Amino acid sequence: MTTSIVPDLATKVVRFLTGSQGLYGDETLRPVAEQSRQVAALLDDALPVRVEWMPVLTSVWKPRPSYQTSATAWLTAGAAHHTVLTTAATAEMFEDFARIVETELLLIDGETTVRGFEHQVRWNNAYYRLAQGF
Repeated sequence: MTTSIVPDLATKVVRFLTGSQGLYGDETLRPVAEQSRQVAALLDDALPVRVEWMPVLTSVWKPRPSYQTSATAWLTAGAAHHTVLTTAATAEMFEDFARIVETELLLIDGETTVRGFEHQVRWNNAYYRLAQGF
């Protein structure tokens, strides 16, 4: 008797997750949920596993000091796709890490002002250009 090494996929479940920013509001999130539900249904029909749709995941953070200021600062910094939000690491830990690996760190927190952030970006640009030499 031979045993197949291929698992019985009919007994497996894949959960289809979609994420979005909660600050967009229900008017925006409803279509996201409906579209992701439709994609999950199409995948469920097409794949040999059961695809289970899950509600749209949203962030639970509140921008500091305000949405306007944090969004403006983020855009000023170049709107990096790989932005970090964590409650497990402190700002000091990120500052230490940036120093160790000699990389730039732009921190947006409750003390951020647009004017101060813009100045920090300009000074950082000047520093990194001068550090490369003439």
